[in-house]
Amino acid sequence: MLTGSNRERHYIRGFDGIRAIAVLIVILGHANITGPLFREHYPFVFYLVTAPRGVDIFFVLSGFLITTLLIGEYDRYHSVNLWNFLVRRSFRLLPLYYLYCAALIVFSLIFVTGFRWEGLPFLLLNIFNFVPNGLRTAINGHIWSLSIEWHFYLVWPLVFASFFSRGKTIPILALIGTLLACVVAIRYYPRSGMFNYLAWTIPAAIPIVIGALAAMLFGRRKSFHWIALPVGLFLYALPGLQSFPLTGAMLRASGVALVVIWVYCNQQSFVVSALEFRPLRFIGMISYGLYVWHVFFIGTGPSRAAGQNWPPNQMLGLVLTMIVAPLSYYYFERPMQSLQKRFLQPRQREEPRSTPALSSEKASA
Repeated sequence: MLTGSNRERHYIRGFDGIRAIAVLIVILGHANITGPLFREHYPFVFYLVTAPRGVDIFFVLSGFLITTLLIGEYDRYHSVNLWNFLVRRSFRLLPLYYLYCAALIVFSLIFVTGFRWEGLPFLLLNIFNFVPNGLRTAINGHIWSLSIEWHFYLVWPLVFASFFSRGKTIPILALIGTLLACVVAIRYYPRSGMFNYLAWTIPAAIPIVIGALAAMLFGRRKSFHWIALPVGLFLYALPGLQSFPLTGAMLRASGVALVVIWVYCNQQSFVVSALEFRPLRFIGMISYGLYVWHVFFIGTGPSRAAGQNWPPNQMLGLVLTMIVAPLSYYYFERPMQSLQKRFLQPRQREEPRSTPALSSEKASA
């Protein structure tokens, strides 16, 4: 999802470009740029580029990427080292998350940010997607998605490692069962103003589960028919999806998954080369920092409560985001990731089984 790949180990062409598109959709939506451009005269286009659509793309990519990594590790070592997996994910996701939390606390002591201190335990425990609506504010309105990704990291690798050696059937059934649980949750969760039930891990994990399911079904393919690309884009942009929140969410995620699979299997295509455009690739490379910091500086919209003096106005906030995110990547995120080597357990490479091992071009952390 929101986290980038471990470049010391593997790189998949085109995925940074997808990340860049996703984070730009989120930032432009929260900065109130796409709204004035499209909401009134092009409502269909506006719906495709609202901030939640960018999060959907991140989620699908995260589910696909992590599951592909697990498959690649199993192909190489005949097992999955859960400790190493959690170390890598922890050092990628949590340091910046808690740096943001620290900055939010400090700035809330100095400025009027609108932060509700009753929400601090949810924030520190990384369960902000379960926070009551009254504790969601413009300066932390995006953190719920990071909680969902973290919950996915904690549960799915354990299921995968426990059952993949016996065949793909049980992990696939687990994903389908989770998907059905999400569907039931959307259908039957009580609707009240106290909680945003759709942000709870179940059912909000629908795009992640679909991305993981796509990797389970197609993660070892070497090619994917070109028709998957236009079909995927069509499903993502299918007219009228906004009228069907459940069906729409599943079809949109399926469309994104088809595009991701196609990019994954067609690394030398013109489309993938376009996604490797240097500025786009750079934005994708620092996308996690952009995602975390942009709301801290611009909020989730232009409105501010009476007396609120942080975040600043959105234009200044955008400038600050573009300055802080690269600095965060080079001087905090990368150094923190380098520390993970101290905690990783060494692994001995084994001869691959009959299933073809994924090449370094076909897996990513």
